[in-house]
Amino acid sequence: MAVAEGQLVLGGLILVVEDHPTIAELISECLERVGYDVDLASDGLAALERLDGRSYDLVILDRSLPRMDGIEVCRRIARGQAGRPSILMLTAHEAWADKVCALEAGADDYLTKPFAPAELQRRVAELIQRGREAAASLVLPVAAFALDREAGSVVTGATTL
Repeated sequence: MAVAEGQLVLGGLILVVEDHPTIAELISECLERVGYDVDLASDGLAALERLDGRSYDLVILDRSLPRMDGIEVCRRIARGQAGRPSILMLTAHEAWADKVCALEAGADDYLTKPFAPAELQRRVAELIQRGREAAASLVLPVAAFALDREAGSVVTGATTL
């Protein structure tokens, strides 16, 4: 399906990692309202366990989490590189040094609390779309073949070489 320039495709699976239940529910409702599926984790280790079992389009991480802080979770997700979900840090830490630290750890974007729901929805849509475009560029069609750079294979028809 062709998407008009400036129009974002909505939908996808998001993991929200937030230790305050009220904030987690607010984020979840904000995203479900516009068509996203949302899973919740309340600490860093639970987030990594969920990531091990499902393929998420985006992870929204608080920085201050029990059992493992958001920066370390971000680093571990970013280590997976190819095919990893996009990462949005959503936190009350607003100092520029905190933002730089998160971005250096592998975050794709950073949003501070309190936030406007419309801004969160737009940033989420942008990150998921960028992630899908990046994933699509991992497979390069060449004549009757396709090179899957992530899998390290060549595909022809239904056959993988």
